[in-house]
Amino acid sequence: MVGRLKTISRHGVHVLVLILLGKILVLPFITREVTVLLLSHQPLNVSVPKSSFTFLYAGAPTAPPVFLFASQYDLMPEVIGAGLVIGTFLFAPMMFLFAGMATLVSVDPSFYDTMLERTAVYFSWASILCCTCTLTILVVSRKALRMPYRFLVCLIISVLIFCLSVALGSIWVPWTWDPVTGATWGQYVKFSVFFVAVTAARIWTAFIALAVLLRQVLGHQLSLRLQSVFYILGFALPSVITAALLLTAHNTSVLDINPAFHYGRTQSISSRLRQISVASRERRPLLHLAADESSPDPR
Repeated sequence: MVGRLKTISRHGVHVLVLILLGKILVLPFITREVTVLLLSHQPLNVSVPKSSFTFLYAGAPTAPPVFLFASQYDLMPEVIGAGLVIGTFLFAPMMFLFAGMATLVSVDPSFYDTMLERTAVYFSWASILCCTCTLTILVVSRKALRMPYRFLVCLIISVLIFCLSVALGSIWVPWTWDPVTGATWGQYVKFSVFFVAVTAARIWTAFIALAVLLRQVLGHQLSLRLQSVFYILGFALPSVITAALLLTAHNTSVLDINPAFHYGRTQSISSRLRQISVASRERRPLLHLAADESSPDPR
């Protein structure tokens, strides 16, 4: 069951990813909503604990007899077995995540900001660990010197920087400030580092998609001159966007724990425009690859 991961085809990998996403991420929310609908006639003090229990229970690992049925009916036993093993290992961190989400229902509103900041710090440390491991693997295997892994390294570094800004910044100065007295210079520096890194992560995500598209169109890797253009834009655009946001948004009086809403409507509009731009650029390589796979072989 464990040693057959290398024999799984590309189609099997896609099925495995869909199984894990459905079991670990989608199923808990479905079971919770179904429980809420079934217990809608009961008071909240009765329905909330039951819906929270089903929310946590749905993320539990699948029973091993599923692999026996898959083997008996020849329904991708390697994929099902790998899904059982990977789902079991992912159960512990996902349970930590779901437990934090389940407790938000009964949190006192006065402690909501503190708990939200603490949760963001916890997941920032977890992301720092994952980014460090991934970056180490890319450097040791020397894939970081090849394309498109170079852009992936830039993306990982951007994610690592904004996770460090959240994790270490919470020790330095809190995210919130008094709307009357305004923000301090330390909070401006912290927000600038955070927003530059977040913007850079989204831009490098789009650049990876563009690099894959250009590789398919040109038939070879990007030239060093074109790569230099990507590097300049990838590090210059986030700085320009952050500077423009800080210069155009004045007298901010919105007190929000989420740094994505410190500057209200201006920041929200800029974030939405970046997300739409990244999503539109990511679709082009996928559509191009799908067209190449569907076109008949001229031979």
